[in-house]
Amino acid sequence: MEKNVVVTDEFGNKLDYTYPKRARGLIKSGRARLVSENEIRLVRPTSLCPSNSDLEDFLMQNINNGENVQDIVNFVNQVDKELIFENVNEEVQKPKAIYFNAREWRFNPICNSNVGERAMITDMNGEINEAWCIGDWKRNWTEIQTESLTLEKNTDYVFTFWLNGGENDRHQETCQLQIIFDEDDDNRYNSKLNRSFIKPVKQYKGWVLFEIPFKTQSNGTTRLKFAVMDAHMAILPAKDKETYKLLPNEKIDPRIPQRHNIVFEDGFPRDSDWSYLVFGSGFTTKAKMMFDSWNNNGNDTCADDCDNEGFDFQKFKEKASDYATKSGETIGKFASETAEKATAFAKKAADYTGAKAKEIKHSAINSEFVRKHILNEIDFDEIKDLVEESVEDVVENIENEVNEETLEQLQEQIMSHLREEMLKEMDNMFK
Repeated sequence: MEKNVVVTDEFGNKLDYTYPKRARGLIKSGRARLVSENEIRLVRPTSLCPSNSDLEDFLMQNINNGENVQDIVNFVNQVDKELIFENVNEEVQKPKAIYFNAREWRFNPICNSNVGERAMITDMNGEINEAWCIGDWKRNWTEIQTESLTLEKNTDYVFTFWLNGGENDRHQETCQLQIIFDEDDDNRYNSKLNRSFIKPVKQYKGWVLFEIPFKTQSNGTTRLKFAVMDAHMAILPAKDKETYKLLPNEKIDPRIPQRHNIVFEDGFPRDSDWSYLVFGSGFTTKAKMMFDSWNNNGNDTCADDCDNEGFDFQKFKEKASDYATKSGETIGKFASETAEKATAFAKKAADYTGAKAKEIKHSAINSEFVRKHILNEIDFDEIKDLVEESVEDVVENIENEVNEETLEQLQEQIMSHLREEMLKEMDNMFK
């Protein structure tokens, strides 16, 4: 807190600076009045300001005693100012500090779904530090807590820590700091640490610095607790915010559905719907949907969609056209090569079992027997390897412009198609 309020005397002469909180106190007590947003003027209290007649009597009495008039006036004014301005420069008492220490925290023993561990990790400065890493992407409610602390009553405190993660891309996670007095959990104080409900002091290299203030009551004990669900979260020790004043304060793109998390290699999941916002690569699934919208709805609608998603429309059209050509050629070639391989394997299976098939009567039962026998003889793992190799070729050829989920679905469709084609081929053998 800075001394940024100007204090002037009753005549407008600048005296000093004081804290906003102290300025409000002087105004409330009637010892000053507000002049402007950042200036207050002291008011001479009636108890300290004698009436003109009283002051005149006082001066005359002292003049008769041989005192210099100006010396007496200066003395009265000085005493008055000291009395009125007492404690203006008094330091506002800072809250008592509590700092996160991983060794002083434990899992809540009555919470049976705790997930995580206390471990040494690399912090934002590249140093090894001890942290608590808790939670997962599932609905495992996890709590870590301090012992029951005995703090000073009716006293301001501030709890300081670095936090990473605590959010998911589904916007339904829980990430809290809970402050509990006298083990009264029903009346606990919850601080929501996700989705910018509480503004952090600083954000640096994916870590968020929090200073959470609270005031003890007439309670006997205080317990601090972190709770998380549906997200990975890490907590590191921190010092006073002044320690980090030279660090840059990084901004988070509000379009990103979850903040940085150290569980991912690059801090964010490679979700094709939004990862371009972080990695700057790509013709993503969302862009592909806009490409379809462009084909179906025309330029105007697509231009609006591009603006909403941060795409340059002209560049998008060029990219879309290139994508349509490239993906069509690549997928077409992939399908053609896969069909050739499927045919080759079908012929190989037929040649391998041809002699045996001719010895068996062409009845429905024997037909089923031969079909099963052929399926047992075909090395589907080898076919799958070839398909996976083709998938890798596609990934390389289109430079990640078709996401993995799409390719996996395509692979499953091809495998299903292969099986059906082989069965048809074998049915033809028995006709």
